[in-house]
Formats: sequence, C-alpha cells, structure tokens
Amino acid sequence: MNIRLVKKAQNGDDKAFLKLFQKLQEDIYRTAYVYVKNKDDALDVVQEVAYQSF
Repeated sequence: MNIRLVKKAQNGDDKAFLKLFQKLQEDIYRTAYVYVKNKDDALDVVQEVAYQSF
C-alpha cells in the first residue's frame, strides 16, 4: 500500500481516502460475508466500515 496515500488520507484528503478504500473494499466485503453469511448484510457492513473509517 502506498504510504504517501495513507498519510494524505490521514490528513483529510478525501480523494486519497477513497482510493485506499476502493483498494480494500473487496477484502472487507469477503470478511464481512464470512461472518454474516448474507450478501445484503455484508454490503451493509462495508458501508458502515466506510462511514466509520471516514
């Protein structure tokens, strides 16, 4: 992962945060699906992770 991108996101750069989140979104979904075993609930988890991390 690009350290420069992480630092930009930490400093409030919305575009950098979005790029980082898009890179991790599939992994977050897969992990959520393992726990909730439902497509819609897993998508809700991804959305909540995005909200909480932003």
